[in-house]
Amino acid sequence: MDDDRLHHLKERLAAALGARLELGELLGVGGFAAVFRARDPLLNRDVAIKALDPKLVLDDAAADRLLDEARLVATAEHPHIVPLYEAGHRDGVVYLVMRYFPDGTVGARLSREGPLSPAGVARLGVEVADALSAAHARGVLHLDIKPENLLLDAEGHAFVADFGISRVAAAADASPDGTSSGTPHYMSPEQVAGDRLDGRADVYSLGVVLYEVATGRRPITGDSAAKIMANQVSKAPELLSTVAPELPKALSAIITRALEKDPEQRWGSAKEMADALRAASASDKLLSPKLARRRTRRRWFGRTAMVVGGLVLGMILFGYLAFQIWMGFRTGVPPGIDAMAPAIPPAVL
Repeated sequence: MDDDRLHHLKERLAAALGARLELGELLGVGGFAAVFRARDPLLNRDVAIKALDPKLVLDDAAADRLLDEARLVATAEHPHIVPLYEAGHRDGVVYLVMRYFPDGTVGARLSREGPLSPAGVARLGVEVADALSAAHARGVLHLDIKPENLLLDAEGHAFVADFGISRVAAAADASPDGTSSGTPHYMSPEQVAGDRLDGRADVYSLGVVLYEVATGRRPITGDSAAKIMANQVSKAPELLSTVAPELPKALSAIITRALEKDPEQRWGSAKEMADALRAASASDKLLSPKLARRRTRRRWFGRTAMVVGGLVLGMILFGYLAFQIWMGFRTGVPPGIDAMAPAIPPAVL
């Protein structure tokens, strides 16, 4: 979106909002939408407003489809879907009013801090997969899962944004080859090919995100958007065991399965993927191979120390009892009887 279109969009959005919200600075801009910070004076809080480029909204039906999907996902009230406060279509502008996340996106954090720990990768995967599962249960696909659409709170928990927007972009960008709109690095092979889509397309995109946050690099690249999309269909990603040999094998296997070219070979659903990540997180499977070996050695030494300690204690007690018995026989007094006590009271004699 160029500067003139962005300026025009901001003016129309301000007019559509009226006095209800005070429009602030630009937070981000993409090819088909812009996000602004705004102030809600009534509730005394900051919000984020995403406004679509009017060129994408070809007619009222397209706007209605977007708003219907946004409302449908909002009814899920899932803890990892960005809360939607308001949605509208006025003066040719479609906008969504959402929770404001000052801590930014997964993409920004990745650029700033580098790859996540294995536990961080797994937690991100569980939260996003759970959110996708809730949306899929309502018949809504995301189709543009990427680090920039995953927002973070102060504790590092992830929230999925932008449900339904890629469908509007796809309708506006409808190309002769029938390919769907999305971000090339994160599109599933079937999305590139324009095939029928289901929740496994989002599973693939999440696999791309997890590969990236685990290694700091994308699994599929190319020198142009067309080349990237072609590679999504035909080129296998470099093995995680090669790119990140210290990544736990269980986590590598989960991500690798999500990135299968054939949807039938992937996780059958976002819920299935989330469950696999939870199971790995609940065990030692997310330890790196080196840490796993170190923990195994510590446990072995710990168990050995307990056994040896028990044996030593037993030997000490046995020795003490043997000594007491030997001393009893030496003095002629059975063990446990006071040798100083007279056997018969003097008065009886």
